[in-house]
Amino acid sequence: MCFNIFRLSAEERARLDDQADALREELECLEGCVRFKRRRPTPSTKCVYFFASRSEVYDVYEQDDEIAVYVLEFIKFARAKARPTANFTTMPNDVLHLVLRHFRKEAKQLIAMSTVNKQMRDAVRNPIVWQSVDLRAYKSSITDKILYSIVQDDDAFSCVKRLYLRDCSQLTDRSVLKVLRKCYTTIEYIDLEGCERLTEETLRFIMHECKQLIALNVRGCSGVSAKYIFDNFFALPDDLVRIKVNDTRGIHGRVDQDDFLKLAESVEEFTAKYKERIGDAAKVQEWEARLNSQSDVLRVAEFIKETSQHVSRWKRGESAACDHAHTIQLVGSRRADPILTLFPECGHVSCVDCTLNERRHMRLIDGEYIYPCGMCHEPMPSPGGFEVVVRGAERRA
Repeated sequence: MCFNIFRLSAEERARLDDQADALREELECLEGCVRFKRRRPTPSTKCVYFFASRSEVYDVYEQDDEIAVYVLEFIKFARAKARPTANFTTMPNDVLHLVLRHFRKEAKQLIAMSTVNKQMRDAVRNPIVWQSVDLRAYKSSITDKILYSIVQDDDAFSCVKRLYLRDCSQLTDRSVLKVLRKCYTTIEYIDLEGCERLTEETLRFIMHECKQLIALNVRGCSGVSAKYIFDNFFALPDDLVRIKVNDTRGIHGRVDQDDFLKLAESVEEFTAKYKERIGDAAKVQEWEARLNSQSDVLRVAEFIKETSQHVSRWKRGESAACDHAHTIQLVGSRRADPILTLFPECGHVSCVDCTLNERRHMRLIDGEYIYPCGMCHEPMPSPGGFEVVVRGAERRA
């Protein structure tokens, strides 16, 4: 049974399976003779291959118990060899497709399996296999070229419902849109967190084409504008309530004061628009509660409003946290002046040099470094975190 039976016809394969069953029965009978000293089995025309006759096996047992142990080991080996073998090529295609679906987190391995033979290639490229595409394990090692090689130009991705590309920071709009154009009619969940090179082009396609979408994560997509999200929020599908937008452009890193105030205006318009669309105050509260339970949109909007109030305080002559900030606030800004940044948590303003000095007083709390503000001891943004670059009134030469 060690030769290749997979090229035979169905009738020949069934005949060989019958022979294997008969062989296993013979071996079981032999094992019974050796183990329990039962009567010798009646002669049979079945071929055992491994011994000249069953009586010889019994005679060996009569002479030496140690030899009988070796006989039992050999019978065990022979029975294992007599089992009918099976592999992927003998599976029905629909069963093979279901098995391959369990490799959904190993996209590269699936592509490698498609090179085995034509049957595996056809099975791997079947849309049933690609209900979910998960590339999170590869992170920044996934590039546009690799994603292109996975997607290809067939319809394998036409039924994808879940797309996980978290932290795939090397991907651009070009490759991600190639995936989405294949499955935009079926896609329900999209995770693009940390895809820093994506822009509003991808988000625009999602808003206008992915009508079945129920969850979207664009956190950390620093190339996607938070202002664009709030301006076009109601272009998203109505069933989409699970959406995360924090750390997008405008609320990530250092942001210019004028750009941030434009974002704050968009947030005010967004708030007024959804209240106007819903109308009834009770329904507004219900919608806000549902959105807050699964999304960070309203929390981000509230954070932007509070930070814009801090900017207004700075303009009124308050919240300077160092001598440089206080001087610029009184007499105005010049090009040679140091950069001033506003801390969104407490609203204090300090120049970058004084902020750097204050960071030396950092504390380690629960495994995380905290940088207390020199004025109020509230946490300052971590290095590279969100800050608003503010200015004083322009000083005339």
